[in-house]
Amino acid sequence: MASFRGSFRHSIDPKGRLALPKPFRRITGVKGEGQEPALVLTKGFNDCVAAYTEDDWPTYEGRLREATFVDQGSRDFMLELAEQTRDVLIDKVGRIVVPQMHMDIGGFGKNEEILVLGMFDHIELWKISRYQEHIAKSKGTFEERARDFFRRRA
Repeated sequence: MASFRGSFRHSIDPKGRLALPKPFRRITGVKGEGQEPALVLTKGFNDCVAAYTEDDWPTYEGRLREATFVDQGSRDFMLELAEQTRDVLIDKVGRIVVPQMHMDIGGFGKNEEILVLGMFDHIELWKISRYQEHIAKSKGTFEERARDFFRRRA
């Protein structure tokens, strides 16, 4: 199974296009024979934009379909997520056009450099200053957060 790893700084051009990092292009199927690959963009956590491959998105959508929305908070989450989810085609040179809705969610501007972060099973697009602020506000050291993370999974 391919994995999105690493962080890259790429600029959104004046037409709202973002070139995917070369290692990510291979995973998304760019330049594959007879393919028109796409990413599914949606609102991510902490004011970022999340991007999933067409192959991986059904796993997440399946979890959403199985959920019961008996309380209003769950329903409101689903409504907002559904409204802010779009398929975007990847062109032959590995670029996507970031819809204005997602530019607004991420706080991106055209001609702005953003962080393209591999999160193993998906990609996150971050305004660099928001990412840096989020990490700075994180509680504890990296080691303490790792200990808490792995303790919860044991």
